[in-house]
Amino acid sequence: MSPGTGLLDAFVALPFVRGVLLVDLSGRVVEQFGFRERSARIQVASLVAGLHASGARLSEAAGHPGPALLRIRVEDGEILLIRVPPPAIHVILLHVEGPRQEGWERVLPGHLRALAPRVPGGPIVLDAASFEDSLEPDR
Repeated sequence: MSPGTGLLDAFVALPFVRGVLLVDLSGRVVEQFGFRERSARIQVASLVAGLHASGARLSEAAGHPGPALLRIRVEDGEILLIRVPPPAIHVILLHVEGPRQEGWERVLPGHLRALAPRVPGGPIVLDAASFEDSLEPDR
């Protein structure tokens, strides 16, 4: 998907967001903002998919099934992993700048609901070579 499709515009416009990555559950980059290096995007996308799956399993094991929000504190803010609601099968990574921002808890649910029906589906790629090539289309 080429930049400028508008899928992430609502997230990018938030004053506290430094980077956004939209990833499918297989670890493919759908769209991004703020991650300049292709190899870094691919690595982060794979980690996002794995962390989301692990977080979801931990939530289920703790008796709280359903979408999980994973927060990772970093030196300059937080990284949030949030599942996009169905029908989408995607996760958003937000790099939030500065001290904990209270405003995101009010605006993100609406942004996620608006995004869900707009995210394109994708084929499931089974062979390893095709899967690796599909991780991020060349731009």
